[in-house]
Amino acid sequence: MVIFDIPEDSADLRRKFRLLLCQLQFSQIQQSVWMSNEDHNEILVESINDLGLQNWVQIYESARIF
Repeated sequence: MVIFDIPEDSADLRRKFRLLLCQLQFSQIQQSVWMSNEDHNEILVESINDLGLQNWVQIYESARIF
């Protein structure tokens, strides 16, 4: 699960990050909450660092309980 809150003054970076999530076939749960059943941690961490989004993006490993 990826949760992010990228500021409005970085809208271009936010758009690029959302495009990456779409390319990785994440599903949008809410505006800034996306999920995938696949392990994309390596490419996500690399992309977050490349785009300078470390302060605004969080990655969680989760499991659906109900």
